[in-house]
Amino acid sequence: MEKGLITANTWFGGMQRAPGPMTFDTFRLTNLRRLRDRFHIKEAGYSKSSEPVKAFVNKGNWLVICPHCGGAEYAWEEGWFFCCSCKNSYLGHRYRRLVFPTDRAEIEAALVVRPLENRNWHITETVEDLERENKEHAGELLTAAEGG
Repeated sequence: MEKGLITANTWFGGMQRAPGPMTFDTFRLTNLRRLRDRFHIKEAGYSKSSEPVKAFVNKGNWLVICPHCGGAEYAWEEGWFFCCSCKNSYLGHRYRRLVFPTDRAEIEAALVVRPLENRNWHITETVEDLERENKEHAGELLTAAEGG
């Protein structure tokens, strides 16, 4: 069982032949290059002026929702977002900044003790909310042997 929460780096890294995480730059130069070529889109670089999108957790995965089309993508540790559905067309196909919460470590600590289907965090929730929920559902939390 995966102990920590999954980001794009760990998700796509698990698909590589070599062990370890993948970086956004490697993904950009491989997977996204093929996607851009398929749709005849030139690489447009990075949008540094648009407001960052915010990462959230769903079933143990750090994700980002595209503000343009509603598509969901894994969140990259390097802080860049590219929607594979609309291809960030609303930004001229530029990569958009994404942010993780500043209290990410505390959020993850509160979530990893939960069963996978309950490892969820929304940007409106606080760490205190998560800790209160854990106390209210203490009997459902994982033991150390189960990965908690």
